[in-house]
Amino acid sequence: MTQDRKFPAGAGLRAAARAGMFQAVLLGGGLIVAYHLLIGPPLDVPAANLAKSVLMQLFGVLLPGSALYVLLYPSRQNIFGALFLSYAFGYAANIASYFLLVPFGLQAVVPYFVALLALLSLWVLWKRGGQIMMDKLTRMDLVYAALFLLYLCMHAIVTAGVVAPPSVTGSLSCHQDHWYWIENAAALAIQFPPRELRLAVDATYYYHYFSSVQLAFSSLATGIDIFTIGGVLFPLTQCLLFFGSFYALFRGAVKSRLLPVFGVIIICFCTGMEGLTFISYTSHTWTHPFGFDIGFAFGALFLHCFLLQYGKDRFDMRACGLSLLTLAVTVGAKAPVGVVVIIAAGMICFSWLLKKQFRLAFSYGLALIAVFLIIAIGCVGMLKASFGDPGATRFGNFSMTQFIDYSPVTQAIQQVFAEGLPRWLRGIVLVGTALFCTHPLAVGLYGMGTLSILTDRRMRNPLCIALACSSFLGLLLGLFNIQSGISQMYFSMGAFIPCLFLGLIWLDTAAPSWELSGKRMAAILCGILLVVQVNFMLFRGGTYLGPGLICSLRIGSTVLFDQERAQKDFVANAIQASDAEAMAWIRENTPRDSILLSDRGVVCNIPTYMYYGAFSERQMYLEGDIYFLTRYTDERARMREIVQGVFQNSEKALETAIADGVDYIVQTIWATPDFSPDPSLAELVYSNETIRVYEVIL
Repeated sequence: MTQDRKFPAGAGLRAAARAGMFQAVLLGGGLIVAYHLLIGPPLDVPAANLAKSVLMQLFGVLLPGSALYVLLYPSRQNIFGALFLSYAFGYAANIASYFLLVPFGLQAVVPYFVALLALLSLWVLWKRGGQIMMDKLTRMDLVYAALFLLYLCMHAIVTAGVVAPPSVTGSLSCHQDHWYWIENAAALAIQFPPRELRLAVDATYYYHYFSSVQLAFSSLATGIDIFTIGGVLFPLTQCLLFFGSFYALFRGAVKSRLLPVFGVIIICFCTGMEGLTFISYTSHTWTHPFGFDIGFAFGALFLHCFLLQYGKDRFDMRACGLSLLTLAVTVGAKAPVGVVVIIAAGMICFSWLLKKQFRLAFSYGLALIAVFLIIAIGCVGMLKASFGDPGATRFGNFSMTQFIDYSPVTQAIQQVFAEGLPRWLRGIVLVGTALFCTHPLAVGLYGMGTLSILTDRRMRNPLCIALACSSFLGLLLGLFNIQSGISQMYFSMGAFIPCLFLGLIWLDTAAPSWELSGKRMAAILCGILLVVQVNFMLFRGGTYLGPGLICSLRIGSTVLFDQERAQKDFVANAIQASDAEAMAWIRENTPRDSILLSDRGVVCNIPTYMYYGAFSERQMYLEGDIYFLTRYTDERARMREIVQGVFQNSEKALETAIADGVDYIVQTIWATPDFSPDPSLAELVYSNETIRVYEVIL
């Protein structure tokens, strides 16, 4: 599929404009500006923050990504593809830039580094942009454009419903997963390796946090708070990466003009039988993704970049570089997705080995393994987290999985077949039901594609075999690899990528030879399943806000267009506008490495409370310890007693907290109205109607 992408000659802005590269950049710039102008004012984002975010998106992400596209991308795209890929490469460049600066304590250098990167990118586009030839847009691209705008608008509305600032709704209450992600970014902005922001212990924190790395980098570059960057301004980033990655993957490998559209709709607007399975694809791609969406998108992008080498006999350094870069982001954002896609790449490397293409086999194989291990072990601690999980069972009995616990349908099947069938046959029935329920279209197409490998010689190639095996192993790990918090679902959801990709290749290969009646039957069946699964997402998808995405869309529409009705009642596990103002004061007036001791989570006994750390972006003494499971049990018990003692006006407890490194005390007036620290130990430095902030006296 690779084509010559260069003009015979010509450089400079005029030639670049003819080539379309600058058209892609201008299109992206216009989209960035329009999104900020439309979403910022109704959600109370200050004009200065909007301006800084536009500059960061344009000069810190899109321009560097466009330069990487010009320098490294070895094939041709139209301006949509160039825009999507450039933005993704720029996003990955942000993550790489973070690791060049923050581990060495150079946070203050980040804005200047971004400016330098923008200047270098402009120079690259000036010198090389005019040499890039673009494919022409077709009428089908108008369909993609409409789908993308629909996807972006829906995401913006949903996000407004989920994380509208408390200054708009009066009070904000959101699922803890979102605050977990935001606090990860705050911890990464303070230092690398990061520490546990929710607990002041001297231990390196490991997680799939590369999506949080980019938030931290953007915040360091612009000074915008992470809640805003990762909240109301984030849908544009998510949609460009998610939609764009599958646009590039499906269009690059499927000859049909219609099938890639079908695939994009499936991956963006459909889900499985949520409520009958443990998989919550809707929340992980729409309402509370906390990084899965980024890992999922880069998993697809990795396959696209890797396939730029597939079919070539000669080693392509540019394709290899892009493959390694996108795999690193995939593993860093969500390692289980990286496991699934690297299996597919590894099997293709093995096919190269069998063909005696040793340079391809060993250069790609060893480099991919090295990147995976470095990121999985050295950065996100995948193996350490997995083997340290007290609720994990490496390969449990299927009847013990969360799928059975969640599904009355499979429980009924188990009861029906309990009598008269061998255990192994009953297990096959249950596994088959489980697999189909996860995502009927993706799994159904995967099944047909896998069968066709056995019956159709055209499908018997390394790519299809690799996709079939990686899909099978991903689904298998999701069904049998039990983890706390149902984390095995990430393997299953990661398998949706090769499942659907294989299914589209099968349709693209087999459908042209079918009789007209067969084509009509397949179209009707796929259309029915598509409509059903879109309705699954709209009316049954799990979102933590109510049944189905339609609930989130309704709440978000109210926030954007009828803010008087959007006002929320106060609840203890929330943050009010005045609370957020106090946290903003802390963020702007205290050292970045300060430690805060707060009352809300401990005194009110709310283990999911993480709002103060997320909004202040400061290390918390003890807040939101729900995710620690059995870790630091004794230390948390000791610190809980200290927090309770401090807010009961115990001088000894306050002295112990100060000895532990506490710099500021945050009092929630309604929660601890009698708190009055010794003036010789703590001085009041800020107060409003709900919060008082004390600085300890050392």
